Amino acid sequence: EPDSRERFSRHMATHQRRLYAFIYALVQDRHAADDVSQDVYAILWRRFDTFQEGTSFSAWSYQVARLQVMNWRRKQKRLLLPMAEDVLTGLMDTAAENADKQDERIDALDYCLGRLPGDKRDLLQSRYHFGYSVVEIAEQRNRSRRAVYKALGKIHEALLSCIQTKMKGVDYG
Repeated sequence: EPDSRERFSRHMATHQRRLYAFIYALVQDRHAADDVSQDVYAILWRRFDTFQEGTSFSAWSYQVARLQVMNWRRKQKRLLLPMAEDVLTGLMDTAAENADKQDERIDALDYCLGRLPGDKRDLLQSRYHFGYSVVEIAEQRNRSRRAVYKALGKIHEALLSCIQTKMKGVDYG
């Protein structure tokens, strides 16, 4: 069984980018988001022994982030902040509630991507991972732009269908 450092690292590897994006969206300043994020990561690490495996790391980490953002806002009283407190609280509540749903959607997408045939995965990777334009992909594969668009459209439809099937029974409110 992995030790707590390894479990924490796995959770953070999965959630760190989204957690940072959540914090950044609330403070709307890169330097402040960096500072608040570092505080959040340190708190999560110090308190990881209180986290219960099998429960939602997202919800737990978003709650810690929410409290740290509120602390940061209190310290910034003299600054004109971009959002009213009640609006910010509503956003944080909604984001925390949706964190688990987002994880489930990402898991479903990963599952469905893994089921795609290699040539279709390669096409998606060329377009979205490497950032090639449809024109570049068409030239590389000696296909028309229309054929590439059509292939991407079919892949998107297949992924959507797979994700919807995988997510059946999950309530998205």
